[in-house]
Amino acid sequence: MTTPSSLFHYGDTFNYTLNGIQHQISLKANLQIQQKPLEDKFLISQKFILKYIHDLFEMHSIDYFLVNHSLLGHYVFQGIHIFHPILEICMNEYHLAKFKKIKEDIFVDDFHIEEHNHYFILSSSFFSKVKVKLYIYILYTNPENPQELYHYISKDKKIHQLYDIYPLQKVPYEEFHIFIPHKIIEVLHNYNFDTNYIEFKENPEQKREIIEEGKEDTFEEKIQQTIFQPFMFIKNKFFQQS
Repeated sequence: MTTPSSLFHYGDTFNYTLNGIQHQISLKANLQIQQKPLEDKFLISQKFILKYIHDLFEMHSIDYFLVNHSLLGHYVFQGIHIFHPILEICMNEYHLAKFKKIKEDIFVDDFHIEEHNHYFILSSSFFSKVKVKLYIYILYTNPENPQELYHYISKDKKIHQLYDIYPLQKVPYEEFHIFIPHKIIEVLHNYNFDTNYIEFKENPEQKREIIEEGKEDTFEEKIQQTIFQPFMFIKNKFFQQS
């Protein structure tokens, strides 16, 4: 059995090790941590899939930025959200056609893409069936108010102001860089996060697992019967840098 990332409290800090790298979080009155992170293999897989999409989008000049729990992860941990099992980013609708053109390249690299009305799901398996997902939401401009941008998470409409999102910031993230919104606090508030008090607490009644799309989504049943072949050049390059 794989053990979770090692962690311990020492005074006013929360310490954990991810992929052999020590991380230390300052515990203040507005931050409480009372649970263990997800397993190392899962978190390392998240780092890889996010690094992959970051490099791919930069290569093709596609703008994106972290949102929702992934943005909270950057805000608190300066990297991967160690307690949340999915990754979430936004891509402007102006890049939609360009993204669809590079879908074949993504398939060649052993990723699977599901296309939904207002978002895509990029997924793959690593190690021994360690499956991760990255949600790519489409960011739209309100034609009646160009200063207002929005996207959908499930059936919820998340509305942002133009200058809360742009200009995007490129910031350090784990061992690489990532893009985040211009005003991170305002954007986090739009996702109903209270940055004045953040608590990570184990909920015994709710399993921490990847959000599924419902009974009509048969991809999950198919992937359980498939072991993806290991990635070659790009995967080796990533783990050498980690």
